[in-house]
Amino acid sequence: MGQRVMKQKLSVLALFVLLAVLPACSMKEAVRNMSLELKQVRVSDMTDNGFRATVYMQVNNPNRFGMKVAQLNYNILINGVEVGKGNIKDEIDIPSNGSAVAELPVEISYGGLKDKVYDIIKGRLDYQVTGEAVFKTWFGSYPVPFDTKKGRKLPAAGQEKPAEGQVGRP
Repeated sequence: MGQRVMKQKLSVLALFVLLAVLPACSMKEAVRNMSLELKQVRVSDMTDNGFRATVYMQVNNPNRFGMKVAQLNYNILINGVEVGKGNIKDEIDIPSNGSAVAELPVEISYGGLKDKVYDIIKGRLDYQVTGEAVFKTWFGSYPVPFDTKKGRKLPAAGQEKPAEGQVGRP
C-alpha cells in the first residue's frame, strides 16, 4: 500500500512540474515572436558639437495576450559608426495583437561622424539600432537581441531637390 501512495504522490508531483514547465516554454516562444522595427529618427536641439535625436522603435506583439518590455538597451549607428547608446528602464505595455512605440533618446556628437561625412555628402544616410529588449513575463524576464536598419537617400551635395523616387526607402 505504501508503494502505491508513493507512486500517486510522484505522479501528482510530475503533473505539477509539467504544468509549470509547459507555460514557461510557451512564454519563451511568445517572446521570440515579438519584433522591433525602426520607424523614424527625429533630430532636435542642434549645437556646435552635435545634436539630440529621438529614435522611434515600434515593438510588435503578434500574441493573443499583452506583453511588457521591462528594459531596452540600445546602440545607435549612422552609416555603420556607433554614435550613441542608452537604455530605457520604464516599462512599455504592448497590447495583444498590437504594437507600441518606444522613444529612444540619444545625444550624437559630430566627432563620431567625421569619417562618414563623404557618404553623407554623397546622399547616403543609414540608421541602425542594435541592442536587447528585456521582456517581462509571469515566469521571469527574457532578453531578446535586435538589429534593425533604415536607409535614406538624401539629395547629393549641390543638388537642389531630390530626384524622382530618391527620398524614402531604398
